Amino acid sequence: MFKQVINFILNQLFILAVCINLFSCKSDKIEVDDGFYISGEASPFTTVLKFGQLKATVVENENNTTHTGLYEIYLALEANKNFTITKVASSSPTVYGQGSSFTTVNQTAANDEMGALIQKGKYAEGGKFKVTVSGLYHIVLDEQSTNIVIMPVSKWSIIGSANANNTAESELVLKNTFNKDTLIYELKDVDLLEGDFKFRHSGAWKQTIVENPLIKVNTSYGGTMTNLTSGGATIKISNTEIGKYTVTATWSKKFGMQFTLVKTGDIIEINYPENIYLSGSDFGAWDWSSTGVLKMIPVLNHPNAFWRIIYCNAASEFLFSTEKTSLTDFGVNGTVIVNQYGKGTQNVKISTAGYYMVYVDLKAEKISVTAPDVYLIGAAIGNLTEYAYAAGKFSVDNTSKKVTSPAFKNAGELRMYATCPLSQLDTPKADWWQMEFMLLTGKVEYRGNGGDQARVSVLAGKKAVLDFKANTGVIQ
Repeated sequence: MFKQVINFILNQLFILAVCINLFSCKSDKIEVDDGFYISGEASPFTTVLKFGQLKATVVENENNTTHTGLYEIYLALEANKNFTITKVASSSPTVYGQGSSFTTVNQTAANDEMGALIQKGKYAEGGKFKVTVSGLYHIVLDEQSTNIVIMPVSKWSIIGSANANNTAESELVLKNTFNKDTLIYELKDVDLLEGDFKFRHSGAWKQTIVENPLIKVNTSYGGTMTNLTSGGATIKISNTEIGKYTVTATWSKKFGMQFTLVKTGDIIEINYPENIYLSGSDFGAWDWSSTGVLKMIPVLNHPNAFWRIIYCNAASEFLFSTEKTSLTDFGVNGTVIVNQYGKGTQNVKISTAGYYMVYVDLKAEKISVTAPDVYLIGAAIGNLTEYAYAAGKFSVDNTSKKVTSPAFKNAGELRMYATCPLSQLDTPKADWWQMEFMLLTGKVEYRGNGGDQARVSVLAGKKAVLDFKANTGVIQ
């Protein structure tokens, strides 16, 4: 019996020794899925772990290029410490660091890309990566070209027509100090109206990874709140979802980027009129039933504001009304301060013939009458997105009744908008796309409260010539 016990023990020890030997033989293997992984002292992962895996992403290109081998990850990185990228294929690792062309670039904000110090270039076997500022980073790798871009995430924000607090962009504030486990960005009491929005980082929509052939990636998230994806469609807020929200963007080492909306209250809305009409000596001859009465253009997501560019003869006068009747008409108080009047009962009086931009702000109870300011933006002005960019301003010829753009610098989509000083005093300011219009089949079509309009492509060297009196125009 004793001998049997000894034999059993020896057999178990032999099996254990075999298992140890097999394990040691496989100790150089990595038991994770094939793919690219980040690890190292700078990262949350000192070894190759599934949470450090870069995920496949899609191309953000104007020509809808398809491209495989593009991967990204959002990751907290500690400054002045090393990390590497490991490619696992059939459980065999290859470790990469920066290649000979890898460098730091001070990128200028343009073409919907961020302004920041970014690292970019080739990756290669051996070597290491390092950042100089601790923070959250967006890392994108293109396997086909062996290029990598490391972008600092300077902020998360929401942007879109649903965002009533600041339709240009509402920044989420980093709640906690830097750590490699969790980073939380939050903004409370955001008014979300019926419309749409996206999450984006660093004030950008995209980032170039490879210039030739052109490969870009998204720096935004969209889709639905239950299924957000990089570069997804705009997130919709329905009429029943209008309210005050706490908006949170959370990065964690186990789950990556996650976003939440928590409704905290209702919005007390002021019932502004749906329309404002303009009638006067040149506009229907004071007959509110006349076809000469003009309908003002609503400013998108500013229910308190309306605008229109009109042509007036000398000694012209006019009033406004929320209905096509004198029973609801209103005008100005007669005292003008820097082209702005208070809302009152007196006629607006024009002494000199010409084009005028008329803007009505019912919240501020102000009305302005100024020379028209019309601008190009985007592709036609060299892919520039600066608001009221001087080189994109239209010229106004009151004699010929024509408003003419500068020559288009590039071929591409035509984008035009109007503005005035009073529109920039609203809170939030009226952005360009909220006072946008398009030239379609020879007619000026206003965006108003609608969505994106149909696109018109133009050629470099051409101009847009508009007649706001007839509401027509040509590209010539």
